[in-house]
Amino acid sequence: MLLKMCDASIPVKPPGFQVSVFYLGYPGATPHVATAEEWDLYAYKLRIPAFTPSWFHSGVWTPSSDAYACIQALKALGVPPGVTVALDFETQVNPWYVLSFNDYLLQAGYKTMIYGSSSTLFKNPKPSGGYWVANYNDGPVLMAGSVATQYTDKSLNNAYDSSVIDSSVPMWGSPIGNETDMIMQQIVPAAPVNTGIWLLSGSLYVHIDDPATVLAYQSANIPLVNVDIGMHNNILAAIATGAEGGTPASTVSGTFTGTVS
Repeated sequence: MLLKMCDASIPVKPPGFQVSVFYLGYPGATPHVATAEEWDLYAYKLRIPAFTPSWFHSGVWTPSSDAYACIQALKALGVPPGVTVALDFETQVNPWYVLSFNDYLLQAGYKTMIYGSSSTLFKNPKPSGGYWVANYNDGPVLMAGSVATQYTDKSLNNAYDSSVIDSSVPMWGSPIGNETDMIMQQIVPAAPVNTGIWLLSGSLYVHIDDPATVLAYQSANIPLVNVDIGMHNNILAAIATGAEGGTPASTVSGTFTGTVS
């Protein structure tokens, strides 16, 4: 099912939409960073936070500090793990940045959906949340290969852009905690490498070493189960070879040391 999505640099709430996109940052790279009050006042129930790389302000690509700023903004707003974040790339092509930013967000439990022009977007690697493409030729339909398509820009109304987005995209406000394909797995007994807790969601397999992230997932009703090293290695091998149609698992250094209940 397709939902209508409104994205605006200055928060507005026009009628006829189901999803809102406002900006988390980077300050100076986007015209306006939406406040918590603006999210509450103007956003629809379903929301996609967006982030513009600091490169648009500084001219320097810094995926690690950008991802850190994005994650801090998400946490400050109370955005739960599992939500998709839009990476506003416009006409830029930088595979290294996209992969790095995506990996950092995955480590924190968030997916990345990259936005850009149809002429350049697909030259970037597909991140965990897929492609959001600007294509003004075909109306409110998904362009092939995308999970969201922007079909008009603010030149028509001077306030917001209009898109359609697949309702399967995990959004802020959707029942992410009830997704049956999300599960945390703790390797028992602990393995010499890649020990700790991993999040399995479809074709994503992400190593978590932050106790706060584990607790946040548990509060979102995502189950935690014990698995042996054989099962863990089978999942790693399946994803690495593309058996699930996904990308290789992300590995985060360190091990989980918190208490699991």
